[in-house]
Amino acid sequence: QPQSVALLQNLYESLDGVMFNEQSYDIRIYDNGAQRPNILGPGSSNCTRIQAGATASRFYCASYNNFSRLTADSTGISMLDSFPLPAGNGVFTGFVFSNGKVYTTTGLVIDPEAKQVLASLEAQGSVAVDGGRVYWLDTSSNVYTGKQTTSGTVALRSYDATTLQPIDVRLINVASLGHSGFA
Repeated sequence: QPQSVALLQNLYESLDGVMFNEQSYDIRIYDNGAQRPNILGPGSSNCTRIQAGATASRFYCASYNNFSRLTADSTGISMLDSFPLPAGNGVFTGFVFSNGKVYTTTGLVIDPEAKQVLASLEAQGSVAVDGGRVYWLDTSSNVYTGKQTTSGTVALRSYDATTLQPIDVRLINVASLGHSGFA
């Protein structure tokens, strides 16, 4: 909603000038800088990433092994339910929501409202959805592409967002671009 923001906050503590990550994540909603009273406090969710859903009252949050549906109203945010996620490929670093589906950096495709994993694709890495296609930028070195990847090469994988069938794999020589990696 205009002038509103939902935050997944990771709290750090300092002991003698050294920062410690306590893995204490909480979720809050702010309107014009004022916090809504109901929050999901540290330990109440197993989330490391959050995304807005199709409506202003729906949010999704996830970690490498858990997916949660959240609901928001004028008083704040609360947990609706959660379900476990299979491992997928690579390391979970996030997900995107598009047209009713969630796509994770581990190659999972999820119908969040049905609480169902639709597919576990041979993909991993940063993910984006555009024009009916889903793209993963796969930086792993041991991924089957039909061609042997080498150091300094990444695979850009594309899938049809409707059928979840693979469209193409493009190898990109990032070493020649002068980049040492991707964020």
